[in-house]
Amino acid sequence: MDWESLARGPGTLVLMMAVAHLDQVAAELIKHGRDRATPVAIISDGTTASQRLLTSTLDQVAAAADAAAISPPAVVVVGEVVRLRELLAPTRALAPTPATAPTPATAATPARAAPPVTPAMAGAP
Repeated sequence: MDWESLARGPGTLVLMMAVAHLDQVAAELIKHGRDRATPVAIISDGTTASQRLLTSTLDQVAAAADAAAISPPAVVVVGEVVRLRELLAPTRALAPTPATAPTPATAATPARAAPPVTPAMAGAP
C-alpha cells in the first residue's frame, strides 16, 4: 500500500471494512505525514436502526473504537469533512410522508422480479 500518497494526499479518505486494522492504518498514516489530530468518524451499521457513529482523532481512533466496541460492518472517514458532521446531522428523524408511507396492502408486497433481458437490451446486434 502506498501509505505516503494516502497520508499526504489532499482530501478525505473513506475506508471500507477497516475497523479490524485501525491501529495499523492510523499508525501508518501518521508515520507518513498525516496530522495525528486529523478528525476521524466511524459509522457502524450505517443506514440501519442500529447505526452507531464514533468521532475521534487519528491518534486516538483505534483505542476509542475498542472502548466503544465498534465492530464491522463499518465505514471509516478520515479528514476535515468529519468536522461538518454537526452541520449536517439531522435534528430529528424524518417521518414518512403519506405518499411514501407503506399501506397495509403494500407493506407486505414482495419485490417484483426484474423484467427479462431481451437481445436488444443486452446489446445484441
